[in-house]
Amino acid sequence: MSDWIGPNLYRITSYKDRKAAVTETANNKAEDGGVVVRASETNRADQWQFVHVGTGVSNKEEFLIINRFSGLYLTYTEGAPQKPLTVSRLLPADHRTRWNLAPTRNGTGAYRIVAAQNNAMMLVTHGEVTADESYLQIWKGQAGSKGTWWYLELVDGTLQSADIGKATKP
Repeated sequence: MSDWIGPNLYRITSYKDRKAAVTETANNKAEDGGVVVRASETNRADQWQFVHVGTGVSNKEEFLIINRFSGLYLTYTEGAPQKPLTVSRLLPADHRTRWNLAPTRNGTGAYRIVAAQNNAMMLVTHGEVTADESYLQIWKGQAGSKGTWWYLELVDGTLQSADIGKATKP
C-alpha cells in the first residue's frame, strides 16, 4: 500500500517488486540522464519530491517530480511518445515535466504515474521488467497492466504542512 499523503518526498517502487525503486542512472546529476529501476541499493538518487503545481494542460491536478539528489525534473519527450524518460533542467512551466497521479482503485493502494500532456501514457519499465538498470519510459498500455502500478513510499514519514487541528469553541 502506498503512503501517499500529498506533496512530499517519496521513493517510487514497483508494484511487482517493492525493492525496485526509480532512480537516476549512475547517480551523476547529469542533464538528460536516464532513469532506471534499481533494487540492489537505496540512496538519495531514488528519492523524489512531488510538488503540486495546480491544474494544467490535463485539466487535472498536476505535479512536478524532482529528484532529491540532483534537483532535476522527471521529464518525457515532446508529444509524450513511447520513449525513455530523462531528468532535465527544463522550466517547471514546461508541460514535459508535469505528471498526474491516478489511483488504480483496485484495493492495492498503487498509483499510475501519467504524463500530463497525454493521460494515456503511463510510467513503466521497458518490457515491464524490474531487473536492475531497466530503463523507464512512458507507454500507452492497459490500465490493468501491473507494470504501470507504482507504490509511493514516504521517505521521512513527516507531513510537510502542519495539521492545525480543530478550532476552539467561541
